[in-house]
Amino acid sequence: MSNTECANCRGVKYYFDFAVAAFTLDSQLLEVVHILKYARGIYLAPQLGRLMARALVDERLMDLDLSEWVVTSVPLHHFRERKRYFNQSAELARHFAKSVGVVYSEMLKRVLPTPHQARLKRAERAKNVKGCFEVKEGDIPPNVFLVDDVFTTGATVNECARMMRRAGVQRVIVLVLGRK
Repeated sequence: MSNTECANCRGVKYYFDFAVAAFTLDSQLLEVVHILKYARGIYLAPQLGRLMARALVDERLMDLDLSEWVVTSVPLHHFRERKRYFNQSAELARHFAKSVGVVYSEMLKRVLPTPHQARLKRAERAKNVKGCFEVKEGDIPPNVFLVDDVFTTGATVNECARMMRRAGVQRVIVLVLGRK
């Protein structure tokens, strides 16, 4: 799927239907995300996950029957998760799912460790995550909300969505806490 709605997305093949953010990523939200991820701020996850439900006011989501959807998250490699003690995206996704009454499922696993994406350019980010994710064995739902903390270039969520589409997921909508 090619998205032509925003200048940042033109010419990029996205495997998800679209991405929705609960908030614009400003310096204050970025600081909160950094506390969550790097200062073991897991205590922030319940409130932030509930706040992600704000994304559902997007007109493209208004008519969805949420009972037909599953929530999943971008996985961390087990080395990084062990170092961080938790996966911030999974925590946000669990709390979001609970707040809106949708089933949470850990559908994906990260099979390759990668360097942090923060200092990489768009093409480098896409290459960095290529082949890093697999869909776990089990039932494949037709519709999935894929949750991550922030959306920068979309490389990570795009690779996750690519793998889910390959496994048979029909619709993938990305939900993030913040997006520039």
